[in-house]
Amino acid sequence: MLEAARIFERVLQESPDQAKIWLNLAHARRALGERPAALAAYEGALRANPQERGAYLELIDYYLEVGDEIGAEGILERAATHLPRDAKRLRHVFGLARDRYRKERSAEGQTDGADR
Repeated sequence: MLEAARIFERVLQESPDQAKIWLNLAHARRALGERPAALAAYEGALRANPQERGAYLELIDYYLEVGDEIGAEGILERAATHLPRDAKRLRHVFGLARDRYRKERSAEGQTDGADR
């Protein structure tokens, strides 16, 4: 995965306006556990194309995964601004993802308590 990230970075040096390459770089960095680098790559995708729906959805997921619901809501609002026709659907997907992560956290808390 590290080599893939390096390749994507080389491509972006020549063509920084390629949102899909930024998104691929974000996937690679996230898989490597490099969260700040993944976050920067997601933002790069949105700079290259503010209507890149996938980047918004993955950023929302990223923020929810790390427990930052406020950050996720901020991304949702940015997405709704740039993709007004999709705003209702984006809010629905956000709600589903938020609920899923809340349930996972709740289950983890119950497991932690049961282990004591």
